[in-house]
Amino acid sequence: MLHLPEEMPTLVDGDLTLRPWRVSDAPAVFEACQDPVIQEYTTVPVPYTREHAEHFVASRAGDPAEAGLAFAMMHAGQLAGSMSLHHVQAFDHIAELGYWIAPAARGRGLATRGARLVCGYGFGIGLRRITALVLPENEASRRTALAAGFELETIHRAAMTRRDGSQS
Repeated sequence: MLHLPEEMPTLVDGDLTLRPWRVSDAPAVFEACQDPVIQEYTTVPVPYTREHAEHFVASRAGDPAEAGLAFAMMHAGQLAGSMSLHHVQAFDHIAELGYWIAPAARGRGLATRGARLVCGYGFGIGLRRITALVLPENEASRRTALAAGFELETIHRAAMTRRDGSQS
């Protein structure tokens, strides 16, 4: 049985903390989402406004059954990124891993550590399967998923839409 929490927990792995989103995170989210890589490989709106950041943190601070399991990834007191288990299918015990990493936090293995931490939590509450969808040209995200223990199962043709409207 899947047991979604009533309130989001805080997960810790040494100097890496995954914690619930706070309204005060919006300025750091706004800054991070100005990054062209985040805009290219995620579904954040472009241009990304302060209002988008405020909506992002507010929407992830709700009930986990509705908002998914969304965490602010903190490192050295700074927002390092976003880590979530979303598109939760409670009946089938399945969720999808999603993440973005702020430019200043890249290249330190934080995404891999965060993915392992959130997936371990997900399996601990009863998920049986966690998937990750990555655009084929997003090498960094693919490496992160593989390093976190995911396996390449297949290529889903036309499963994701690129920013220019073309399909993967």
